Amino acid sequence: MTPALLPAPEGEAQAQAQAKAMFGLVRIADVHLALPVACMREVLPCPEPLPPLPCPAEGLCGCVEVRGVMLPVLDVSSLLGQASPATDERIIIVLRWQSRLLGILAGQVEGMASVKPQDLMRLQRPGGANARALVSHLFEYEGHSVSVLDPARIAELPDVPWVDEPQRSPEQRLSEDAQLNATMTLATHQSQHLESILLFHCADRQLGVSALDVHATVPRCAILPSPLRGGICQGVIRHHGREVPVVDTLALLGLGRMPQVNEAALLILRFPGQGLLGLLLDGVSDILRIAPSQTLRIPSLAVPQAALFRFALDLRTLATEGSSGSSGPQALVLDVSALHRQANLAGLASLAGASQDKAAPARKADQSLSDLTRRDAAGSRPYLYFQSSGQGFACPLEQISEILPFTAADLARTSTEANVLGMMAHRGETLTVICLAAVLACRPPEDAGKARVLVINTEHEQVGFAVEGLRAIAPGRALAGNQSATTSSSLPAIAYAKSLVEIDIEGTPHSVPTMDLAQLAATLLANAQQAQQSQQAQDPRDRVIH
Repeated sequence: MTPALLPAPEGEAQAQAQAKAMFGLVRIADVHLALPVACMREVLPCPEPLPPLPCPAEGLCGCVEVRGVMLPVLDVSSLLGQASPATDERIIIVLRWQSRLLGILAGQVEGMASVKPQDLMRLQRPGGANARALVSHLFEYEGHSVSVLDPARIAELPDVPWVDEPQRSPEQRLSEDAQLNATMTLATHQSQHLESILLFHCADRQLGVSALDVHATVPRCAILPSPLRGGICQGVIRHHGREVPVVDTLALLGLGRMPQVNEAALLILRFPGQGLLGLLLDGVSDILRIAPSQTLRIPSLAVPQAALFRFALDLRTLATEGSSGSSGPQALVLDVSALHRQANLAGLASLAGASQDKAAPARKADQSLSDLTRRDAAGSRPYLYFQSSGQGFACPLEQISEILPFTAADLARTSTEANVLGMMAHRGETLTVICLAAVLACRPPEDAGKARVLVINTEHEQVGFAVEGLRAIAPGRALAGNQSATTSSSLPAIAYAKSLVEIDIEGTPHSVPTMDLAQLAATLLANAQQAQQSQQAQDPRDRVIH
């Protein structure tokens, strides 16, 4: 049985022989593996602990709920003679084969690879070969050997249960494909050693932190008195039912002091275990993707506590490459692992505990227990909460590659379409800027000064969506059920994943409509391409010559 997207036998059409096979790349310990993208439905974080599944099949390690479907999960590492992935790196790949689904436990995602058939080396299975021989091909990629897992051979494993794939609507298929593409694209960037840095400012100081270390940003929240107040600690905030200590960021880093305030914007960092710590700030500036070559060494005499920083960034250079360009010339990027090693900070973060607030708003009385507990098995993940057409939306943060300021002077008007604001140069490429409000058939932004452009990387090109403003970056949980997030009949359904996400907005949980910008960008590009093809196919005598 020949798996999908693997090389065809000899004698088939030459065009098919020249077609490239697309693989998703994952890693278990030091072993690089690949799966045909056509057989991958999505990639999910692995919940901890993984619920057990009483079944005698070797390698079966539990089950996971994916939108109401209980999916068996197979740990292929034991079948390949490898150690199981570390708990903090485990992911689940939803494998699709002949209308059946199975979860594959793996380590980190490494992106995608396009491989020519002649570069694939087939591994022959002699008669009577062990069914555990799951690898069908090998190929070289970026200097290391990659083993191709054969879905057909996985399906032959004895006693391993699969589940039938439920019927999905076209919108669901587009959403899942967009989610998979965004996950693999982000992993590809990471495999190319690009790192996402969240920039923020405290007074006139420009600072940064790895986006992977950020638990949430809070645009403005009340700082409450606490027995913890004293020294660099200014009090606590209530966040998702927990009291999180808040510290003076400048005092922590030896860069001065921030005034004692009753409310402020904050950046919440994750600490080992369940620890959380809030850093006072004046605002979030940008999200940048940087390469190691763009980092600068911090001189030991220039900063009082240089050990608390990883490197500096020259924002003037980055601004010329298309970023927003912050007010300060350089930014200092925090070393969160160094903060973890500070005993006083680790002690404060470990005190983040249950809030004693008795006045927290109660849920509706008619909401059943199953409604409260049914969540996407992936658990919480970071969302960008933004505003468009006077309404708030949440988009998975991994879909957004960069956030740029909206400057009409940087745009070249290139289209008569109402939703196309123009084209701008960005990092050596061109970027189409779309007015999201116009796509949603709603009023345009009232305050252009707060508008931002959310950059989405698609398979073929970049698309930027102009939105009214940003509210926060916060963890969220997708609410179960195929609930329509639409609040107006004028909003096209294609812009939604048809679901709501519960995120914390200024200390209070809110149910916010999700906006699948990756899906929307792909749809707009597909529509534009179809329109161009129709125009090219038109009778030349009917064309209007301008």
